[in-house]
Amino acid sequence: MENLYFFGLSQQQWDFINGFANWISAIGTVAAVIVSLYLALGATRPKAKLSVGVRVMITPGQKGTDTELVVIRLVNLGDRPIHVTGIGWKVGFWKKRYALQVVSPTPYSQGIPVTLEHGKEAQWHIPTDYQEGWFKYFSNGFLKGLSEREMNTLRIIAYASTGHEFVEKPEKALITALVNAKNSVSD
Repeated sequence: MENLYFFGLSQQQWDFINGFANWISAIGTVAAVIVSLYLALGATRPKAKLSVGVRVMITPGQKGTDTELVVIRLVNLGDRPIHVTGIGWKVGFWKKRYALQVVSPTPYSQGIPVTLEHGKEAQWHIPTDYQEGWFKYFSNGFLKGLSEREMNTLRIIAYASTGHEFVEKPEKALITALVNAKNSVSD
């Protein structure tokens, strides 16, 4: 029997190359299953953008100082409604602390619970001038005993009724204001 060649390769070389075809098709099948599961599970997960920072409310016609607020904002980026049942904080590396934030409805701030449809947002405003000041109150209470490095682990959390949590790091200005309030107390 004579050796047949195709594209300069012998029958035995073609048999060897064709042996990989089953492996390649199996890898492709597994990859397709993984991608489809990822897409299917991702479609059921709610998507939202959470932020928290210090803002100044300027009221036209009002004389005197402007109102400083801590503003928490949540925007629903997903296709499904999100039912927000609470707002909270967490801090710490290994030993985490958790706190719930009480927010009261105002003309500019929603109450809790609130349901957000696709593209809708909710904002919660916390006045910083309440009693001794929110920054000092928060620093002396929830953040007491933490180093400046540990304070950088501070996160805001929005809790959904489905058990999902939306977590975000506060803006740098808020962390700086909390560090300054903490340092002014310890001096």
